[in-house]
Amino acid sequence: MRRSTFRTLIGLSALTASVMLTSCGSEKAETTETTAPSVAQADSMPTAPSAADDFFARIPTASAVPALLERSGAEYNKTLVNKAGKATAYSTSAAKAAINLGVYGADMAYLCAYEKNKEAQAYIKDIQKLAEHLNANDAFGAAMLERMKKNMENNDSLMALTDEGIRLANSLLKQSERKADAFLIGAGGFIEGLYLATGLVEAFPKDMKPADRDLVLMPLTRTIVDQKKPLTDLVEIGKDVPSSPEVDALKTDLAALLDIYNKLNIDEQIKANKGEMILGDATLHAISEKVKTTRTSLIK
Repeated sequence: MRRSTFRTLIGLSALTASVMLTSCGSEKAETTETTAPSVAQADSMPTAPSAADDFFARIPTASAVPALLERSGAEYNKTLVNKAGKATAYSTSAAKAAINLGVYGADMAYLCAYEKNKEAQAYIKDIQKLAEHLNANDAFGAAMLERMKKNMENNDSLMALTDEGIRLANSLLKQSERKADAFLIGAGGFIEGLYLATGLVEAFPKDMKPADRDLVLMPLTRTIVDQKKPLTDLVEIGKDVPSSPEVDALKTDLAALLDIYNKLNIDEQIKANKGEMILGDATLHAISEKVKTTRTSLIK
């Protein structure tokens, strides 16, 4: 096993994202922040969850896929993240801003998981600009930054805070009945996370026996395989989202990606004890290619 590309393979777990910090270390902070975001004008009376509440609860967080990567043993690959400093270009429309708010959220989770705090600082500036364009700038305002500073030694709390910011942005959009923008944030983060995972597989050295290579990559390819469920949820959620050119294009891409998953019949193969074969990275090539073309269209 080549340590230059993959560290010791250990169980999948959570990682973090952070912003405006001097360290992304793993020490526990005195104060931890793991609660879901609150909305200032929220109704104080308990009510049964509405269809809209369910809609927002089911949208994947931006860190959902990146949260599995570092603990799978994958080495950091700086070429995979979207370049920082493009918020102005993404602010030409609400749809572009929403999509790339999700993309940058996933990138921040990935960066900070590998303690790339200096690089991560640039991404919060983009995220703030995009949230402001969506009139959801409270999600990553001064109060959120202060909470991050208090927890900058605690990766788990920083991950929770980053996801909280994205959820708060979605909550603000929910209040404005902007379901499409919330969907685009979730889809952007999901595609970027999946792009990071498939990109790590593609970048893995080829100078190994195929069987040995597949064995080393199995935890990471398993992560990719496991994204079928949240992808299925996104496709279903998209059915309730108002039509627009950006939404319709993304719905089409997500449905096509789900069709690839279905054709691979991965779950049945694993149940039939053929997991060693189906989890080879060559088998996942079609997923990787579709994710790559979709992600390219989102960040251009």
